Amino acid sequence: MTNKLSHLDQFKMKHEEILQHMREISRFEISAIVGSGAIYAWLLLNKSLVPQAAWFIAPILIALCGLKCLEISKRIRIIAEYLRR
Repeated sequence: MTNKLSHLDQFKMKHEEILQHMREISRFEISAIVGSGAIYAWLLLNKSLVPQAAWFIAPILIALCGLKCLEISKRIRIIAEYLRR
């Protein structure tokens, strides 16, 4: 027995999926900001103990979070294209 979803049910399901992806992007943005702030605060407090290369940790963290957000945005675009059909 196959149970087919109506167009309205599919739309609601995909819409909720998009909202979930948006929440995930928001969590990544907050994580990048808080994480970078914590890293820079620690680096400033321990300036004499850390090598110069350690100052690049926060930008790398931000770049990685940005790449993940870009990937999630691509998934959202795919879902949006499906909903437009």
